[in-house]
Amino acid sequence: MYGKQYHIAFCLYLVAVVWLAVKMLTWEEARRHRAKWVISISITVLAGLMLVLSTEWIGHTAAVDSSYAKGPPSSSKETTMISGLGNTTTTTKPPATALRTPKPKAKPQHRETVAGTTAKLKRPAPTPALPRRMAATDRPYVLALDARFIDDDKKLQIRYQNNGGTPAIGVSLSARYTATEGKFDLNAITPQQLSQPEGSGNVAKSEVISNDVDTRKVQFPEQFNMAKNGEGAWHIYVFGYLTYSDLEGFAYQPRFCFMWSPSEGFFVQCPPNSFVEGQDLQGKKF
Repeated sequence: MYGKQYHIAFCLYLVAVVWLAVKMLTWEEARRHRAKWVISISITVLAGLMLVLSTEWIGHTAAVDSSYAKGPPSSSKETTMISGLGNTTTTTKPPATALRTPKPKAKPQHRETVAGTTAKLKRPAPTPALPRRMAATDRPYVLALDARFIDDDKKLQIRYQNNGGTPAIGVSLSARYTATEGKFDLNAITPQQLSQPEGSGNVAKSEVISNDVDTRKVQFPEQFNMAKNGEGAWHIYVFGYLTYSDLEGFAYQPRFCFMWSPSEGFFVQCPPNSFVEGQDLQGKKF
């Protein structure tokens, strides 16, 4: 407006309004009219109102031009009108002076895509492989064959044989002889009640080994003869166990139990009992 010379515009508006008011008041027909005072007052009021409105308009225009001259306000929000939709979207921008904090770099992880979505997953821990086992027919089986008196009944010999398909490694033997009067509970026997096994080395396939135990015939001849002859309630037992491993490192513990049969004159298998049933012929990895 007039080169933004708003004080000049105000003066021109003032002169124009005053001039129009004077012209209307000095108009001949107005002066002759019966209601000339009403007309004069109305013209004066209208002139004043026009002057006030003109002044307000000039002030408003000056304020708007001043705001545009300073540039857009520094706000954290920016409003954008989407043409044709009548919707207003507001987006937030950070202040120009704000510092951006760098994001930490993420460690590389395994990515797996499922139905178009990429997810960060940890690799599952590998499942440990099960120990490899040889065929059952190839495993070593060192079992007690029989028991018999030797050396004029002063000793008792137990024989063992490897009936498996491979050698038994580190064979150790533990055997116990007992002559007892009365009932003897085989179910109450545990390997811990026996002596520590003694080593006999490796036993090849089909190989036979043996160990001897003292019958105490020399120390107790009368009791031994009564037990061997089956007199009274005397009984003779020999029982024990073996330990060994196969070529793959699996450990075994077979057990045995024999009892003297006076009527048949040799040792026979004991009746079923918890001691023998607790043996391990399947093998355990250690």
